[in-house]
Amino acid sequence: MRALLTALTLSAVLLMSGCGDNAYDGETGLIKTTAAGSASLVSLNNRVLRANSQAASEAAQEALDAMHALETEVNEESYAGATASFVTLMTAWKRVEATYVAQDFEEALIDMPRFIDQFNIGKNSDIPAQMDSVVNGSGDVAAALYTSSHKTLNALEYLLYGDEQNSSAQMVTLMASNPRYAQAAALIVHSLQGHLSVINDYYQESKAFETDIITSTESLLNVLIDSSYKLKEWRIGEPSGFTLKYEDDLDPARAEYHRSRHSLDAVRAILEAHQQVIANGLYDISAAAGAENEATLVNTVIAEALAACDAFENAYEDDIAGAHAARLYDKLDSLHDAYYVSLINALDLTAEIIEADGD
Repeated sequence: MRALLTALTLSAVLLMSGCGDNAYDGETGLIKTTAAGSASLVSLNNRVLRANSQAASEAAQEALDAMHALETEVNEESYAGATASFVTLMTAWKRVEATYVAQDFEEALIDMPRFIDQFNIGKNSDIPAQMDSVVNGSGDVAAALYTSSHKTLNALEYLLYGDEQNSSAQMVTLMASNPRYAQAAALIVHSLQGHLSVINDYYQESKAFETDIITSTESLLNVLIDSSYKLKEWRIGEPSGFTLKYEDDLDPARAEYHRSRHSLDAVRAILEAHQQVIANGLYDISAAAGAENEATLVNTVIAEALAACDAFENAYEDDIAGAHAARLYDKLDSLHDAYYVSLINALDLTAEIIEADGD
Protein backbone atom coordinates (compact mmCIF):
# COMPACT_ATOMS: atom_id res chain seq x y z
CA MET A 1 0.00 0.00 0.00
CA ARG A 2 2.89 2.37 0.81
CA ALA A 3 4.30 1.90 -2.72
CA LEU A 4 0.88 2.31 -4.37
CA LEU A 5 0.16 5.56 -2.57
CA THR A 6 3.59 6.86 -3.51
CA ALA A 7 2.97 6.05 -7.17
CA LEU A 8 -0.45 7.76 -7.13
CA THR A 9 0.98 10.84 -5.42
CA LEU A 10 3.83 10.97 -7.92
CA SER A 11 1.44 10.79 -10.88
CA ALA A 12 -0.70 13.61 -9.49
CA VAL A 13 2.26 15.86 -8.88
CA LEU A 14 3.66 15.22 -12.36
CA LEU A 15 0.33 16.18 -13.92
CA MET A 16 0.34 19.48 -12.09
CA SER A 17 4.06 20.22 -12.27
CA GLY A 18 4.01 21.82 -15.72
CA CYS A 19 1.89 24.70 -14.44
CA GLY A 20 4.47 26.38 -12.25
CA ASP A 21 6.66 29.39 -12.87
CA ASN A 22 9.42 27.22 -14.28
CA ALA A 23 7.26 25.68 -17.03
CA TYR A 24 9.09 25.23 -20.34
CA ASP A 25 7.88 27.77 -22.91
CA GLY A 26 8.57 25.57 -25.93
CA GLU A 27 11.36 27.76 -27.25
CA THR A 28 14.05 28.28 -24.64
CA GLY A 29 15.21 26.08 -21.81
CA LEU A 30 16.00 27.26 -18.32
CA ILE A 31 19.61 26.05 -18.32
CA LYS A 32 21.85 28.39 -20.29
CA THR A 33 25.39 27.94 -21.54
CA THR A 34 27.51 30.31 -19.47
CA ALA A 35 31.09 30.40 -18.26
CA ALA A 36 29.88 29.53 -14.76
CA GLY A 37 27.84 26.61 -16.09
CA SER A 38 30.78 25.30 -18.07
CA ALA A 39 32.94 25.56 -14.97
CA SER A 40 30.36 23.51 -13.06
CA LEU A 41 30.55 20.73 -15.66
CA VAL A 42 34.34 20.71 -15.40
CA SER A 43 34.05 20.53 -11.62
CA LEU A 44 31.61 17.62 -11.80
CA ASN A 45 33.84 15.82 -14.28
CA ASN A 46 37.01 16.32 -12.24
CA ARG A 47 35.78 16.07 -8.66
CA VAL A 48 33.11 13.40 -9.06
CA LEU A 49 33.36 11.32 -12.24
CA ARG A 50 37.14 11.26 -12.56
CA ALA A 51 37.91 11.24 -8.85
CA ASN A 52 35.57 8.35 -8.09
CA SER A 53 36.59 6.26 -11.10
CA GLN A 54 40.25 6.67 -10.16
CA ALA A 55 39.51 5.71 -6.55
CA ALA A 56 37.70 2.58 -7.74
CA SER A 57 40.56 1.62 -10.04
CA GLU A 58 43.04 2.05 -7.19
CA ALA A 59 40.79 0.06 -4.84
CA ALA A 60 40.79 -2.79 -7.37
CA GLN A 61 44.58 -2.87 -7.40
CA GLU A 62 44.68 -2.93 -3.60
CA ALA A 63 42.10 -5.72 -3.59
CA LEU A 64 44.16 -7.71 -6.07
CA ASP A 65 47.21 -7.38 -3.82
CA ALA A 66 45.10 -8.59 -0.89
CA MET A 67 43.84 -11.60 -2.86
CA HIS A 68 47.39 -12.51 -3.86
CA ALA A 69 48.38 -12.36 -0.18
CA LEU A 70 45.48 -14.69 0.56
CA GLU A 71 46.74 -17.05 -2.15
CA THR A 72 50.19 -17.06 -0.63
CA GLU A 73 48.99 -17.97 2.85
CA VAL A 74 45.51 -18.25 4.29
CA ASN A 75 45.33 -17.09 7.88
CA GLU A 76 43.24 -14.69 9.95
CA GLU A 77 45.37 -11.70 8.91
CA SER A 78 45.28 -12.35 5.17
CA TYR A 79 41.57 -13.16 5.31
CA ALA A 80 40.85 -9.92 7.17
CA GLY A 81 42.85 -8.01 4.56
CA ALA A 82 40.91 -9.65 1.74
CA THR A 83 37.49 -8.91 3.22
CA ALA A 84 38.44 -5.33 4.10
CA SER A 85 39.62 -4.78 0.52
CA PHE A 86 36.32 -6.17 -0.74
CA VAL A 87 34.36 -3.56 1.23
CA THR A 88 36.62 -0.76 0.00
CA LEU A 89 36.30 -1.92 -3.60
CA MET A 90 32.56 -2.43 -3.38
CA THR A 91 31.85 1.01 -1.92
CA ALA A 92 34.22 2.66 -4.38
CA TRP A 93 32.30 1.02 -7.22
CA LYS A 94 28.95 2.08 -5.76
CA ARG A 95 30.08 5.72 -6.02
CA VAL A 96 30.98 5.22 -9.68
CA GLU A 97 27.79 3.31 -10.42
CA ALA A 98 25.60 5.99 -8.83
CA THR A 99 26.80 8.59 -11.36
CA TYR A 100 27.57 6.34 -14.32
CA VAL A 101 26.97 8.67 -17.29
CA ALA A 102 29.68 7.14 -19.46
CA GLN A 103 27.13 4.96 -21.25
CA ASP A 104 25.38 8.07 -22.58
CA PHE A 105 28.56 9.36 -24.21
CA GLU A 106 30.36 6.16 -25.23
CA GLU A 107 28.25 3.29 -26.52
CA ALA A 108 31.01 0.74 -25.93
CA LEU A 109 30.69 1.30 -22.18
CA ILE A 110 26.95 0.58 -21.91
CA ASP A 111 27.33 -2.96 -20.58
CA MET A 112 30.38 -2.38 -18.42
CA PRO A 113 28.46 -2.12 -15.11
CA ARG A 114 26.92 -5.56 -15.69
CA PHE A 115 30.41 -7.05 -15.84
CA ILE A 116 31.12 -5.64 -12.38
CA ASP A 117 27.85 -5.93 -10.48
CA GLN A 118 24.70 -7.93 -11.21
CA PHE A 119 22.46 -7.04 -8.30
CA ASN A 120 18.84 -7.76 -9.30
CA ILE A 121 19.94 -8.85 -12.76
CA GLY A 122 19.30 -12.32 -14.08
CA LYS A 123 19.55 -15.35 -11.81
CA ASN A 124 21.78 -14.14 -8.99
CA SER A 125 20.37 -16.89 -6.79
CA ASP A 126 22.48 -19.29 -8.88
CA ILE A 127 25.76 -17.68 -7.78
CA PRO A 128 26.26 -19.88 -4.68
CA ALA A 129 25.82 -23.06 -6.73
CA GLN A 130 28.05 -21.71 -9.49
CA MET A 131 30.84 -20.72 -7.10
CA ASP A 132 30.54 -23.99 -5.20
CA SER A 133 31.07 -25.76 -8.50
CA VAL A 134 34.18 -23.68 -9.16
CA VAL A 135 35.83 -24.29 -5.79
CA ASN A 136 34.86 -27.96 -5.65
CA GLY A 137 35.94 -28.72 -9.19
CA SER A 138 39.22 -30.20 -10.36
CA GLY A 139 39.79 -28.41 -13.66
CA ASP A 140 41.43 -25.08 -14.38
CA VAL A 141 39.99 -22.37 -12.13
CA ALA A 142 40.12 -19.69 -14.81
CA ALA A 143 38.23 -21.91 -17.24
CA ALA A 144 35.59 -22.59 -14.58
CA LEU A 145 34.88 -18.85 -14.31
CA TYR A 146 33.43 -18.85 -17.81
CA THR A 147 30.56 -16.34 -17.63
CA SER A 148 30.43 -12.67 -16.70
CA SER A 149 28.32 -13.39 -13.61
CA HIS A 150 31.15 -15.58 -12.27
CA LYS A 151 33.46 -12.55 -12.20
CA THR A 152 31.34 -9.96 -10.43
CA LEU A 153 31.37 -8.41 -6.97
CA ASN A 154 28.39 -10.63 -6.17
CA ALA A 155 30.39 -13.78 -6.87
CA LEU A 156 33.40 -12.41 -4.99
CA GLU A 157 31.26 -11.71 -1.94
CA TYR A 158 30.08 -15.33 -1.83
CA LEU A 159 33.62 -16.68 -2.17
CA LEU A 160 34.86 -14.51 0.70
CA TYR A 161 31.91 -14.78 3.07
CA GLY A 162 30.01 -17.93 2.09
CA ASP A 163 26.52 -18.36 3.45
CA GLU A 164 25.19 -16.00 6.11
CA GLN A 165 25.83 -18.50 8.89
CA ASN A 166 29.54 -18.88 8.08
CA SER A 167 31.90 -17.23 10.58
CA SER A 168 35.30 -15.76 9.74
CA ALA A 169 36.98 -18.72 11.39
CA GLN A 170 34.96 -21.13 9.27
CA MET A 171 35.87 -19.29 6.08
CA VAL A 172 39.57 -19.31 7.01
CA THR A 173 39.36 -23.05 7.58
CA LEU A 174 37.61 -23.61 4.24
CA MET A 175 40.11 -21.50 2.33
CA ALA A 176 43.11 -23.03 4.05
CA SER A 177 41.93 -26.49 3.03
CA ASN A 178 41.05 -25.52 -0.55
CA PRO A 179 43.34 -23.12 -2.47
CA ARG A 180 40.74 -22.72 -5.22
CA TYR A 181 38.87 -20.16 -3.08
CA ALA A 182 41.76 -17.71 -3.10
CA GLN A 183 42.67 -18.50 -6.69
CA ALA A 184 39.14 -17.79 -7.87
CA ALA A 185 38.96 -14.61 -5.78
CA ALA A 186 42.17 -13.31 -7.31
CA LEU A 187 40.96 -14.06 -10.84
CA ILE A 188 37.66 -12.29 -10.18
CA VAL A 189 39.38 -9.19 -8.84
CA HIS A 190 41.76 -9.22 -11.80
CA SER A 191 38.73 -9.13 -14.09
CA LEU A 192 37.10 -6.35 -12.06
CA GLN A 193 40.33 -4.38 -12.17
CA GLY A 194 40.34 -4.59 -15.96
CA HIS A 195 36.79 -3.28 -16.27
CA LEU A 196 37.34 -0.49 -13.76
CA SER A 197 40.54 0.49 -15.55
CA VAL A 198 38.63 0.85 -18.82
CA ILE A 199 36.04 3.05 -17.10
CA ASN A 200 38.73 5.12 -15.41
CA ASP A 201 40.66 5.59 -18.66
CA TYR A 202 37.51 6.86 -20.34
CA TYR A 203 36.73 9.38 -17.63
CA GLN A 204 40.32 10.61 -17.38
CA GLU A 205 40.63 11.11 -21.14
CA SER A 206 37.16 12.20 -22.22
CA LYS A 207 35.78 15.71 -22.05
CA ALA A 208 32.43 14.78 -23.61
CA PHE A 209 30.62 15.50 -20.35
CA GLU A 210 31.96 19.07 -20.38
CA THR A 211 30.72 20.04 -23.84
CA ASP A 212 26.94 20.57 -23.54
CA ILE A 213 25.44 21.68 -20.25
CA ILE A 214 21.86 20.69 -21.09
CA THR A 215 22.73 17.23 -22.41
CA SER A 216 25.12 16.50 -19.56
CA THR A 217 22.84 17.77 -16.81
CA GLU A 218 19.92 15.80 -18.20
CA SER A 219 22.06 12.66 -18.44
CA LEU A 220 23.35 13.04 -14.90
CA LEU A 221 19.94 13.78 -13.43
CA ASN A 222 18.41 10.72 -15.07
CA VAL A 223 21.18 8.55 -13.68
CA LEU A 224 20.54 10.02 -10.22
CA ILE A 225 16.80 9.41 -10.59
CA ASP A 226 17.45 5.80 -11.56
CA SER A 227 19.88 5.43 -8.67
CA SER A 228 17.44 6.91 -6.15
CA TYR A 229 14.68 4.59 -7.37
CA LYS A 230 16.85 1.52 -6.89
CA LEU A 231 17.95 2.77 -3.49
CA LYS A 232 14.42 2.95 -2.17
CA GLU A 233 12.90 0.01 -4.05
CA TRP A 234 15.62 -2.59 -4.48
CA ARG A 235 18.05 -1.91 -1.69
CA ILE A 236 15.64 -1.11 1.16
CA GLY A 237 12.02 -1.49 0.03
CA GLU A 238 12.16 -5.08 -1.21
CA PRO A 239 14.14 -6.60 1.69
CA SER A 240 12.01 -4.76 4.26
CA GLY A 241 8.67 -5.56 2.63
CA PHE A 242 7.77 -1.95 1.84
CA THR A 243 7.15 -2.42 -1.89
CA LEU A 244 3.95 -3.54 -3.56
CA LYS A 245 5.72 -6.63 -4.91
CA TYR A 246 6.90 -7.78 -1.48
CA GLU A 247 4.44 -6.01 0.82
CA ASP A 248 4.97 -7.21 4.41
CA ASP A 249 7.21 -10.03 3.10
CA LEU A 250 10.54 -9.36 4.80
CA ASP A 251 13.67 -11.17 3.63
CA PRO A 252 17.24 -10.04 4.37
CA ALA A 253 18.45 -12.27 1.52
CA ARG A 254 17.05 -9.63 -0.88
CA ALA A 255 19.53 -7.08 0.47
CA GLU A 256 22.37 -6.32 -1.90
CA TYR A 257 25.29 -7.57 0.22
CA HIS A 258 23.47 -9.73 2.72
CA ARG A 259 26.20 -12.36 2.95
CA SER A 260 28.83 -9.88 4.12
CA ARG A 261 26.20 -7.74 5.88
CA HIS A 262 27.52 -4.62 4.16
CA SER A 263 24.34 -3.58 2.34
CA LEU A 264 24.07 -0.40 4.41
CA ASP A 265 27.64 0.53 3.45
CA ALA A 266 26.58 0.31 -0.19
CA VAL A 267 23.59 2.58 0.44
CA ARG A 268 25.76 5.07 2.27
CA ALA A 269 28.36 5.14 -0.53
CA ILE A 270 25.66 5.79 -3.13
CA LEU A 271 24.21 8.65 -1.08
CA GLU A 272 27.68 10.12 -0.64
CA ALA A 273 28.08 10.16 -4.43
CA HIS A 274 24.75 11.99 -4.75
CA GLN A 275 26.00 14.49 -2.17
CA GLN A 276 29.21 14.99 -4.14
CA VAL A 277 27.23 15.81 -7.27
CA ILE A 278 25.19 18.51 -5.54
CA ALA A 279 28.25 20.04 -3.87
CA ASN A 280 30.45 20.05 -6.95
CA GLY A 281 28.27 21.61 -9.61
CA LEU A 282 24.66 20.48 -9.78
CA TYR A 283 23.51 22.92 -7.10
CA ASP A 284 25.15 25.83 -8.95
CA ILE A 285 23.68 24.76 -12.29
CA SER A 286 20.23 24.44 -10.72
CA ALA A 287 20.42 27.74 -8.86
CA ALA A 288 21.45 29.60 -12.02
CA ALA A 289 18.39 28.16 -13.77
CA GLY A 290 16.00 29.23 -11.02
CA ALA A 291 15.78 25.86 -9.28
CA GLU A 292 17.72 26.73 -6.14
CA ASN A 293 14.90 25.62 -3.83
CA GLU A 294 14.59 22.25 -5.56
CA ALA A 295 18.34 21.65 -5.41
CA THR A 296 18.36 22.64 -1.74
CA LEU A 297 15.58 20.14 -1.10
CA VAL A 298 17.59 17.36 -2.74
CA ASN A 299 20.65 18.24 -0.68
CA THR A 300 18.62 18.33 2.54
CA VAL A 301 16.99 14.96 1.91
CA ILE A 302 20.36 13.37 1.08
CA ALA A 303 21.70 14.57 4.42
CA GLU A 304 18.62 13.21 6.19
CA ALA A 305 19.00 9.83 4.45
CA LEU A 306 22.66 9.66 5.49
CA ALA A 307 21.62 10.45 9.05
CA ALA A 308 19.06 7.64 8.83
CA CYS A 309 21.89 5.29 7.79
CA ASP A 310 23.98 6.41 10.75
CA ALA A 311 21.11 5.72 13.13
CA PHE A 312 21.38 1.95 12.63
CA GLU A 313 23.01 0.28 15.62
CA ASN A 314 23.35 -3.07 13.83
CA ALA A 315 23.71 -4.23 10.25
CA TYR A 316 20.70 -3.44 8.08
CA GLU A 317 20.15 -7.18 7.58
CA ASP A 318 19.62 -7.53 11.32
CA ASP A 319 17.15 -4.64 11.47
CA ILE A 320 15.11 -4.83 8.26
CA ALA A 321 11.85 -4.75 10.22
CA GLY A 322 12.78 -1.94 12.58
CA ALA A 323 12.00 1.75 12.76
CA HIS A 324 15.43 2.62 11.34
CA ALA A 325 14.67 0.73 8.12
CA ALA A 326 11.26 2.39 7.82
CA ARG A 327 12.75 5.84 8.33
CA LEU A 328 15.49 5.21 5.78
CA TYR A 329 12.95 4.01 3.23
CA ASP A 330 10.85 7.13 3.75
CA LYS A 331 13.89 9.37 3.25
CA LEU A 332 14.89 7.52 0.09
CA ASP A 333 11.32 7.82 -1.18
CA SER A 334 11.51 11.56 -0.56
CA LEU A 335 14.86 11.74 -2.36
CA HIS A 336 13.46 10.01 -5.42
CA ASP A 337 10.53 12.43 -5.51
CA ALA A 338 12.86 15.40 -5.00
CA TYR A 339 14.69 14.41 -8.19
CA TYR A 340 11.90 12.92 -10.28
CA VAL A 341 9.07 15.29 -9.39
CA SER A 342 10.77 18.52 -8.34
CA LEU A 343 14.25 19.14 -9.69
CA ILE A 344 14.14 17.71 -13.20
CA ASN A 345 10.79 19.41 -13.83
CA ALA A 346 12.02 22.72 -12.44
CA LEU A 347 14.90 22.55 -14.91
CA ASP A 348 12.58 21.66 -17.81
CA LEU A 349 14.56 18.53 -18.58
CA THR A 350 13.17 15.18 -19.69
CA ALA A 351 12.92 12.29 -17.26
CA GLU A 352 13.57 8.91 -18.81
CA ILE A 353 11.38 5.90 -17.98
CA ILE A 354 13.02 3.79 -15.33
CA GLU A 355 13.63 0.21 -16.36
CA ALA A 356 11.98 -2.48 -14.28
CA ASP A 357 15.10 -4.63 -14.19
CA GLY A 358 18.83 -4.22 -14.43
CA ASP A 359 21.04 -2.02 -12.31
